Amino acid sequence: MTKSTTELLIRPERADDIPVIDALVTDAFGRELEAEVVAKLRASTGFLSGLSLVATESGVVVGHIMITTLSYQSDAGEQLETTILAPLAVAPTNQNQGIGDALSRAAIDRTREAGFRSMILVGHPTYYPRFGFRPASTWGLRYSSPIPDEVFMAQELIPGALADAAGTIYLPSAFDGA
Repeated sequence: MTKSTTELLIRPERADDIPVIDALVTDAFGRELEAEVVAKLRASTGFLSGLSLVATESGVVVGHIMITTLSYQSDAGEQLETTILAPLAVAPTNQNQGIGDALSRAAIDRTREAGFRSMILVGHPTYYPRFGFRPASTWGLRYSSPIPDEVFMAQELIPGALADAAGTIYLPSAFDGA
C-alpha cells in the first residue's frame, strides 16, 4: 500500500535531525556503515546542505536521502561535475509506503531546480529506473571498479547533459567499504 505523500513533509535536514538520521540509516540498512558514509559525506566538500532531505510524518523523521557533488575528468580531458544520489533510507516500519519514492522524486526535482545537470548512483536495478535512471554506460560512463552494468546508473537532469560526459567515475572516499 502506498502512503499518500500529502501526509509527508519533505524538507532539508537540520542540525537537530542528525542523530535521528544516523539511527534511521543504521536501522534501514541493518548496520552502521551507511550512517558513517552519510557523516563523511556531510563533512565533505561535495555536501549540499539544501539537498540532504528528510521525510517527516507527524514531525517524526521517517526517511532520508542525500545528494552530493562529484567532479571527474572526462575521456576528452574536460573536468565535469555530476551529482550522486546516495544513500536513500526509510525507517524499517515505514518501508513500502511510498516514502522512498517521494524522497527520490523530491531530491531529483530539487537537484534539477538547483541547476545541476546530471546524477549518478549505484543502486537496485529494478527500483531506480522508475525515476529516469539508466545504465551509466548509455553515456560512456564507467565505474572505477568492476560492478554489474545495471547497478551503476545515471540520468540527465538537463537534456543532453551527458552527451560528451564519457569517463571513469571514482566515488568519494566516503564510500570506501560501502
